[in-house]
Amino acid sequence: LYYAAQVPIGVSPISNSVLFLKYAQNPFPTLFKRGLCVALTTDDPLMFHTTPTPLLEEYATARHAFALSSVDMCEIARNSVLQSGFEPRFKRHFLGEKYSSLVPGGHADSVGCAAPASSRAVAAASGARR
Repeated sequence: LYYAAQVPIGVSPISNSVLFLKYAQNPFPTLFKRGLCVALTTDDPLMFHTTPTPLLEEYATARHAFALSSVDMCEIARNSVLQSGFEPRFKRHFLGEKYSSLVPGGHADSVGCAAPASSRAVAAASGARR
């Protein structure tokens, strides 16, 4: 149902690893590969991050730890903008004029993600394994 509805999910792997789960066991890459609308987030950056740019730290760490491609990173950033509470004009600026086609129901003020068109998500939805 999370895939079908493209329910937005924010994951903070660094904070998760400090609190309860080893980084390599984080569900983020599995959720992402299955085509769910996941984004990287920060959770209490003053406690869990070691750089002055905690969100960049999350992206850099995830890219290397989970072997994410540049395209994967762009999709994750896109999901983040779609999940955000930004006004439609900001989302349009970052995602293009037709960004509302990326959200459920096509409503410009919706929060969420439409199913990604990547081959990874299509394969996941059809049950194929890579």
